[in-house]
Amino acid sequence: MNTSTKHFLPRIISAVIAVLLALTVAVPAMGATSTPLPTSDNLTITIHNNTGLPVMKEDMFAVYQLFTGVVSDVHKSEDDAEWNDTWEDYTLADIEWGASLKDGYGTLLTTLKDDLDETDYPWAFHEKTNVFASVNTAAELANVLAEYGTTTEFMQGFAKILKTTKGILTPLKKDTDYTEKLTSAADAANDTLSYKVNAPGYYMFAEPKKHEADDDAESEYIIAVLGSQSIYLKASIPTVEKWINKAEETKGTSADITDTIKFVIKGTLPKNYGDFFEGYEYIFHDYLSDAFTMTTDKAKIVVTIKTGADTFILTSDQFTWKDKKSGDIPDIDCSQEFLIGISEGRSDGSTYCNLKKLEGQGDTEGNEIKIDSSSIITVEYEVTLNENAKMGEDGRNKSSVILQYSNDPNAELNNTNKTKESDVYVYTYGLDLTKVGSDSAHEKGLGGASFVLKNNDGTKYAQFEDQEIDGVTYRRFNGWVDSSTVEALITTYNNAKDAYDKAPNDSATAAKEELENAVKAMEGYLLTSADSTGKIYVKGIDDDTYSLVEVITPAGYNTMTDFKFTITEKITETNGQLTEFTYQSDTTIDEKIYSSTSESGIFNSGLIPDKLTNIKAPLLPFTGGIGTVIFYVLGGALVAGAIVYIVIIAKKRRKETENSDK
Repeated sequence: MNTSTKHFLPRIISAVIAVLLALTVAVPAMGATSTPLPTSDNLTITIHNNTGLPVMKEDMFAVYQLFTGVVSDVHKSEDDAEWNDTWEDYTLADIEWGASLKDGYGTLLTTLKDDLDETDYPWAFHEKTNVFASVNTAAELANVLAEYGTTTEFMQGFAKILKTTKGILTPLKKDTDYTEKLTSAADAANDTLSYKVNAPGYYMFAEPKKHEADDDAESEYIIAVLGSQSIYLKASIPTVEKWINKAEETKGTSADITDTIKFVIKGTLPKNYGDFFEGYEYIFHDYLSDAFTMTTDKAKIVVTIKTGADTFILTSDQFTWKDKKSGDIPDIDCSQEFLIGISEGRSDGSTYCNLKKLEGQGDTEGNEIKIDSSSIITVEYEVTLNENAKMGEDGRNKSSVILQYSNDPNAELNNTNKTKESDVYVYTYGLDLTKVGSDSAHEKGLGGASFVLKNNDGTKYAQFEDQEIDGVTYRRFNGWVDSSTVEALITTYNNAKDAYDKAPNDSATAAKEELENAVKAMEGYLLTSADSTGKIYVKGIDDDTYSLVEVITPAGYNTMTDFKFTITEKITETNGQLTEFTYQSDTTIDEKIYSSTSESGIFNSGLIPDKLTNIKAPLLPFTGGIGTVIFYVLGGALVAGAIVYIVIIAKKRRKETENSDK
């Protein structure tokens, strides 16, 4: 557990306050009895870990004995005189300096009486008088603590003097003055540290050194040991989560390049937020990979604070934003990171970002901002998936957030920690298409075929730009346009093609120029197969259903019918991980499933292969050649024969007529 303590953090729980009220030379009430602690087993304090904190470790606390005394139990009747674990039933009488103040109490008294001023130590003054002015003994100091220690601010100030002033405190010796036992559990929240001390008194447990861990806060205790006590660690940490789309709250999605994506950051505050009096540092370090372009319009960044039933929207001058394009999260710098709050000067001239300074300010509606430990801070902003996006599982275009927060309510604001990353991922896909002909000459690749890509309902057509990636030219998706725009261009092309095909030789040049202009007008929408390989590489499309429409068909081939294909995906919403995606097209009978265990290369690259085939136009029979010669010869012979027959018949009838006349 990161239980580092550069500064003393006295997180006083309500039960401790009750004990402080009892730190006087007690006078038993009528009918009460004074009973010493029956056994040393009653001198054990057990500190329990808390939810969200790392594991506990040995030597996590230094132990200090501030006061010793005689324990008195106060009961309503003799019958109720048994020892129990309720602090409120006991007081510490005959108070003397504890072992840890035997050598340092003089320095402590001098500091309290002479070194405090009302400007820097307002908690130590009541009606402009230093409350420690007449303190000379342990019992008198206990009386002051009992009277004024009912506020956490007072005890924080007193504890800070104990911990930070040299020469006051001497820690107890382990195994001599106390023994320690660590009990580790499967769940770190159930870890415990038990301390058995040798004498009743008033003890402080302080974290003396830093352990390497993230997501932690520092914790110290001042505890009156009047019996076996169980105390929960009073450290508390905030949390942060990043989501895609506030309504869905998912960690992963896919998108077309140029799509707008909403990112949402949600942060909470620690349970002990109210104990931070000098301020509270609260910084979202937001990381965007190069695949994302964030809006530069600060008005489109919405920062809200929800406290109970109230929701406050910050004005643009109440926060600072700048996204970070690096995986390294630097030390705090209000000028370079997203911040909530107002930059305030430290004594060393540097700055911090003080969330507490927002309290009481007016939000966009003029409402006074209220912040407490229950507050939820939300940031919503939009990004665009850009040309730097990578495809498939290997791409995993990532955005992360880390929350930097104050972790010691009694320290200067530069004592902070950071949460673990909260990540989201955006995926995109591509196509590795091969255009071929049905004939043997082009079975491995057919160039010169051009397609347009339309969406599922045919209302939009895709735009493209060339992008070189590792020596390969991709047609990168560049947004959608209305179908009417592209269909008008296709109509113009078809008319120009028809005019060129019918143009006489003397006007073919002009018709060809019109055709070339029509092709150029469509270039931003065309996917054209390479001459030698028939390849078409597409980058940056979402999971959806699409259709490829062949607009320019290579000479000698039949135009393809529209080619429909569908990409679907499975993303685990809780961690944003892509687990598989499937592809099905008109040429694929079954879905092709791509995952880390099936076709992992395609799964990782996100580049989906398929083949598009143009059918070779058939060579039909035609008239001409020897057939016509035979036809002409036979026809001529028949005509000649008919003429001869007619002449013979005519001569025969003429003779018959002449004979009859005679």
